Amino acid sequence: MKNGFVARRTLALFLACVLAFLPVAAHAGLPDILALLTTITSTLQNGVGQVLSGIQTIDTTVRDFEHQVVWPVTLINQTRAEVSQLRAQFSTLANQIQSIPASSATLTRLACSVARKFGVTGLSRDWFASMVLAASILTWPVMPSASPSSAPI
Repeated sequence: MKNGFVARRTLALFLACVLAFLPVAAHAGLPDILALLTTITSTLQNGVGQVLSGIQTIDTTVRDFEHQVVWPVTLINQTRAEVSQLRAQFSTLANQIQSIPASSATLTRLACSVARKFGVTGLSRDWFASMVLAASILTWPVMPSASPSSAPI
């Protein structure tokens, strides 16, 4: 008898669980579906929409900061133009300086004669002459005159 009671009790419990978890037929009509869609839309617009708007605002602020501070395109282009202008100006001056003949310079002759006295020849003679020239410029900040009246006795 005990076995029969336990079996009936187990069967009753099983049927109660099955009936509790059986899906109930849905009777949703068009108004219910529209209400669900309206709820989803309002949730997206109010909750998620405000967060997305905040993200867009932050993104715009970061982009403006990058254009003004990190990578200022306008300032970079302005600097490039100024550098190009300076390059053109100084290249013209450098070409004018290079066109001046240096063979008549007193210090160059002096440097070449010193190089000859020390027996320096070839390309190293030019290097030696330029070193003597540089040393004489450092020694004499003002060019000595080439006139015989100012030569020491």
